[in-house]
Amino acid sequence: MSLKMKFYTMISSSEFFAHLDRLTLSTPYPTNLSELPNEMHDHILESFQEDYGRYYFGQGPISLKKVTDFPGLLATLLYRVSRYLYLRNREDRALITSNAARYLTHMELYYSADIGPGLKINHGLGLVVGARVKLGRQALLHHNVTLGEKNGGRPEIGNEVTIYPGAIIIGKVHIGDKSTVGANSLVMHTFPQKALLVGSPAQNLRA
Repeated sequence: MSLKMKFYTMISSSEFFAHLDRLTLSTPYPTNLSELPNEMHDHILESFQEDYGRYYFGQGPISLKKVTDFPGLLATLLYRVSRYLYLRNREDRALITSNAARYLTHMELYYSADIGPGLKINHGLGLVVGARVKLGRQALLHHNVTLGEKNGGRPEIGNEVTIYPGAIIIGKVHIGDKSTVGANSLVMHTFPQKALLVGSPAQNLRA
């Protein structure tokens, strides 16, 4: 185990992913992630570090037990794995990992979605981030949020955006940095940064 890896986990990367594999054995989609090269493990855990810090800031190396304490964090870890595989032309394995995440957490973070670092999910049951959606850094998402396609277009969400339960953002729209989307809002238009979006259809209360 390299000195660098000691920063990421308290056990070796292969052991960490072997434990994760055992978790997915309870699903129809066993992942066999421990078979990946250690270098890939390192890159995946590095990409996950900022997400983990949103839940356990300053609490040391990544603990798989702590990850599994929060289904949203587990969904995010498995998204980082599937995204990494997808970007390296291993879509078959990305799909298996993504399906395992959906089965275990009842959330769908699709591997072709581009999700920035520092994602946090609160009570994420029913959350869907669809294919090719773009979501910026330090997002905060809640349960039953849907980010998805309409007429071939997909949302682009800025940095530090908070989206509350039941909100739907669909189609080719852009939501600016540091915006807030209220519960059960329906967003189908573009809004600037620091918007406060409420209603169906959503209106910007800070306009």
